[in-house]
Amino acid sequence: MENFYYAAIYDLLRDPGHDASKLIALKGLKEMIIRLNSTHRQRLLVDTSDQDRLLGEDPSLYHLIKAWRRQENRQMNEILDDDEIPQTSSASILKAFAVHFRKKFEPIRSMCRA
Repeated sequence: MENFYYAAIYDLLRDPGHDASKLIALKGLKEMIIRLNSTHRQRLLVDTSDQDRLLGEDPSLYHLIKAWRRQENRQMNEILDDDEIPQTSSASILKAFAVHFRKKFEPIRSMCRA
């Protein structure tokens, strides 16, 4: 997405036209790029504890690698379903979880009659 904004800036600068309208459009594109980078940096720091960074420190390659490793460690690559069959694809893992919880939380039949 950032490349799109930079291409728009480049096209805007090459386009002959009024400087005032170019300036307004450039400011808008600059704000969009800043907002895009800001949200990207915030996602990097979501799981980063305070002890891993200094006060006022911006996200760095260290934070990116740490977040990537944390995500890799938390990801489940294989589970055993209720029939003890290993499931390895994302779709089969999701289906196994759905089946398990559907069985677990289905209504219990009672034999009592009122």
